[in-house]
Amino acid sequence: MLPAPIGQRPSPLTALGRQNRLPVLQATDMDGVPRVCQPDEPVPPGHPFYVELTVLRNDNVQPTLFRSFRATRDGEYTHRCVCGHRGSGKSTELLRFAGPAAELGYFAVSMEVFEHLGTVPLEFADLCMLIVQQLERVLAEFGERMPADRVQDFAKWFSEIVREERDHSSSELQLEAEAQIGSTIPLLGKLIGKLQSGVKAGTTHATTVRTHLRQFPDSLLQRTNDLLDSANQTVRSLGYPRGLLLLFDQVDRYEPADVDHLFVQNHGLIRNLHCQAIYTIPIALHYQPISGRLDDCYDSVLEVPMVVLREKGTLWTTTVETSLHDDAAVQGMTKVLRCRVGLPLFEAEPDLARMVRLSGGCVRDLLHILRLAWEYSDERFTTEAVSRGIAHGCDSRL
Repeated sequence: MLPAPIGQRPSPLTALGRQNRLPVLQATDMDGVPRVCQPDEPVPPGHPFYVELTVLRNDNVQPTLFRSFRATRDGEYTHRCVCGHRGSGKSTELLRFAGPAAELGYFAVSMEVFEHLGTVPLEFADLCMLIVQQLERVLAEFGERMPADRVQDFAKWFSEIVREERDHSSSELQLEAEAQIGSTIPLLGKLIGKLQSGVKAGTTHATTVRTHLRQFPDSLLQRTNDLLDSANQTVRSLGYPRGLLLLFDQVDRYEPADVDHLFVQNHGLIRNLHCQAIYTIPIALHYQPISGRLDDCYDSVLEVPMVVLREKGTLWTTTVETSLHDDAAVQGMTKVLRCRVGLPLFEAEPDLARMVRLSGGCVRDLLHILRLAWEYSDERFTTEAVSRGIAHGCDSRL
């Protein structure tokens, strides 16, 4: 059994007010449809657009995570991997677990890895830098700071890395690192942000520094753990006795080979981070291992399935639309549409179920179909516009 909803202890994710680009009211006119139809934006629990789909997906992700992190003892660090097809709801599941995690005594921090780091192949140094940067930001939201001596030690070590790799002229990274060393209130986020921006932009110096960081994984791990240990102490003093739980979202957006190199071939580094963690990984890496199985490096991989619209083995008729579907599943996914778009905007209410049947149980694809139908509509969603949206949406996935 999962615990009751969050009571006296708020979830850090909630307290931080995680930025969400979705409106809180459904669209009551056609001009409002694009704003409520953003497939890439996860819906956190408690949002008016949130629909509980766990039973319809027939998954055990939340109960398993709860049991797993409840069983973790002091001095142990549990790392779990979650996978699923694009649009299955992995991001929402991570956000949803923040509530039960807080009840267990964890301070949950969500990190959108791809959004912060961009398209460069993911490496251990990137993950460490992101951890340090986000911890500083999160603690500041609670009026706390990491110990200045440990922050300055990190900045001094980083400065030495930069100095070894630069030419005789000054670099922006070098100047920023030296500024942090001499500051009474050092801020690593600004320093790391400059490195990340330079790597994203492809600047020669930032790329060289990042490459050089790769040569010192043990030193980087030690200094990152020093900061993690301090952050764990801080959040325990804030009323979270089990410390940090880091939620690494969007890791599945990287190439499976790059994720394999970091999470399988170098799993020793990941497993030695002093925090509890959950990572979203590419589903292809789970079903088609490259250098080894993730299950051999971590606990069993948890999969977030699509909504089961049809029972296994049910025969198809002439079309998908007219074939037998599970009515409860169709109605459940129909709620996804009804939460976002007012029924008066539809010429025929059965069109909602039509879109659901053709979505394959994927909320993301359902929203794509809705958006396409909107492009073919005028004052309302006509049956013809819905049919064209379905045809266009399904063709684009072939």
